[in-house]
Amino acid sequence: DSLFRYIVVFGLAIFAFMALWFVIISISCHVSIFKLLRKMFPMSIMAMATTSSAVTLPVEMHDAKEKLGLDEEIANLVLPLGMPLNSNGASMYISFTAIMIAQIYGIHFDFPYLTYITIVSMLLSLANAVVPGAGIVSLTMMAPQFGLPLESVAIFAGIDWVMGVFRTVLNVNSDVFCALLVAKQERKLNREKM
Repeated sequence: DSLFRYIVVFGLAIFAFMALWFVIISISCHVSIFKLLRKMFPMSIMAMATTSSAVTLPVEMHDAKEKLGLDEEIANLVLPLGMPLNSNGASMYISFTAIMIAQIYGIHFDFPYLTYITIVSMLLSLANAVVPGAGIVSLTMMAPQFGLPLESVAIFAGIDWVMGVFRTVLNVNSDVFCALLVAKQERKLNREKM
């Protein structure tokens, strides 16, 4: 029951974060949210199916250039660079899981410590591998850092694939959103393709 609620809350947080991104890009790039959703659908499905940003990268780069009008120079720089450095989903996963483990073991984190968890989670997400199952490795680095029992990581091994689906979609889409913002700023967004 607790793990199910954890999955639902994490899924809702990912959805809210991605919805905010879609609104920002829609307003900034003057494009319909529904058009963005339609054009980003194939890369999102690939991210969900593979749970790997690295495997999704070729589809992501092709769709970003051909369907969203992203300039080739920007796509070739920002998208591969964003793959390891822009892991919003991984950062959220580490934070949420740390709080969930603390709740399971009856450990209370005050607000300053929650801020610390947020910062460390962002830094750990930079070291996160972009392959399926990498979340477990991140959790084994996270648990001792926050004074949580290492054996607690085993609880989440069984649901890592489900969580990987959520975080990979956010990671991939966030990379594209950042690239779109850069292209718009540099005036290198092909409006006809978009």
